[in-house]
Amino acid sequence: MIDIRRARADDNAAINTMVSRVVNATYAGQWKPGAIDIGEDDWSPSWIAIADGAIAGAVMTELDWITNLWVDHAHHRRGIGRALMATAERELVERGIAEGLLRVVSTNSQAIAFYDALGWRRSHEIIRPGIPVPMIVFAKRLS
Repeated sequence: MIDIRRARADDNAAINTMVSRVVNATYAGQWKPGAIDIGEDDWSPSWIAIADGAIAGAVMTELDWITNLWVDHAHHRRGIGRALMATAERELVERGIAEGLLRVVSTNSQAIAFYDALGWRRSHEIIRPGIPVPMIVFAKRLS
């Protein structure tokens, strides 16, 4: 069973640990040696998925963007990413956002296929400071 709920202050360290593990397993060595600092200090605005008694994923939105979606690799293919994305999309709709945006590193083919399958469409590429790999911006009309 998967439980989706708003993160609490006491979840912050566990979310950071999970996201750091996923980020480093996915991107370590692609643009700098050593561990990647995720640069997120406060996960309280996020939604989290609890599976098997642990934080299995997190999603965060800001304005019209889904800014973070991370699912622990041990929990892939269990519907957690889809459930978190549905929650994030609902949050954008509740804000009155008609078109949501998100971005993904262009080398992350698994994430790109995931967003394609959820009906997100590729809009354009950008370069973000500190990440020398292009990022793909996706957009989706929300209902």
